[in-house]
Amino acid sequence: MSYVMAVPEALAAVAADAARIGAAITEANNAATAPTTAALAAGLTRCRGDRIGVFRQCAGLPVTQRRGVGIHSQFVRALTAAGVSYASAEAANASPLQTL
Repeated sequence: MSYVMAVPEALAAVAADAARIGAAITEANNAATAPTTAALAAGLTRCRGDRIGVFRQCAGLPVTQRRGVGIHSQFVRALTAAGVSYASAEAANASPLQTL
């Protein structure tokens, strides 16, 4: 038998905290994108040989950042949905018991 304990209010609070963290990360990424992109472009025009590979790898960072933001958004949606689901199940289970 499996026992699950969840407090919907706690899940909602955690989801809100996670959303705020995600917003802060997105803000930091946006603030860093322009200077980083400019530095990478300058590095690509001035470097040759082995070092250019490093700059090309760094050029993929915005793609990685977008993936991370997407994963974080999915996580927040899952937490929110779990809180709603647990609250709905709790309400549905409490209603029949109140008639006793």
